[in-house]
Amino acid sequence: MDKKAAYIMFYCMFMWFWIFVGMFAAAFELLGALEYGLEVNNNSRKIYSDELVTPGRYWLGLGHHFKTFPRNTQILIFSTSLRAEKSSKAGAGFSEAASFFPTIKARTQEGLPVTLDVVVFYKLG
Repeated sequence: MDKKAAYIMFYCMFMWFWIFVGMFAAAFELLGALEYGLEVNNNSRKIYSDELVTPGRYWLGLGHHFKTFPRNTQILIFSTSLRAEKSSKAGAGFSEAASFFPTIKARTQEGLPVTLDVVVFYKLG
């Protein structure tokens, strides 16, 4: 192989490497902290509506992207029993936006113990 052919082969491999890196990087999608997403496949024109995707960075592949929706309503749940119910997959009614905290333990004015399970909804913007 002469020097010119080796140069052309190196140049082609160099270009294919950068094309591959660009395609790999383009396959990632990012959902912001206040967004939900549904995966959309532009290749087959299909929306995967069975799973609502929560914030984070995802590798979807080429031709896929997220259809994003705002996540304005936040939920704070102060309950140990509701957290256990969600983790056992029986609590399908909980939103992925819910943040769980331990049950609130307080005392009355007379000094009697009170355990509070509290759910707080608040809206941003």
